[in-house]
Amino acid sequence: MANELEKYRDLITRYLGEMGRDDIGVGRVEEIDQGRLRVEFMKGPMHRDAEVPISALQDPEQARPAINIAVLQLSKAVGKEHIAEAKEGN
Repeated sequence: MANELEKYRDLITRYLGEMGRDDIGVGRVEEIDQGRLRVEFMKGPMHRDAEVPISALQDPEQARPAINIAVLQLSKAVGKEHIAEAKEGN
């Protein structure tokens, strides 16, 4: 199963690159139940987990929406962190 999870990690990383999101890294990938993965997405010090259906990873067109949701959540968290830091700096 470890090789399979590494394959999914590489696939998600490739899809992120194709989406122009080389700024987002992929950390842990775990199978949480039949057909679903928990994927750790990282940007700088921020880490967020998201669930991604394995079936969506078989086709880039299905994978993009699933991955994009996770990326948007991470980007919002990073934005909120930057706003909080800016407010603290004033």
